[in-house]
Amino acid sequence: MITVKCYYENGDTITTGINATFEQAEDYFVGKVFNIGSVEDNMQTCTKIELV
Repeated sequence: MITVKCYYENGDTITTGINATFEQAEDYFVGKVFNIGSVEDNMQTCTKIELV
């Protein structure tokens, strides 16, 4: 398991764990849209990730 910091188009970041290599995590997150809202939907595209 690795920990990555995901950067989103609106400037938000989220740190999360994923059971993958860094390259697999990039394929999974970067360029994809995720719902990062906690109360209401907040659909954002991940622009890059960083290994933490």
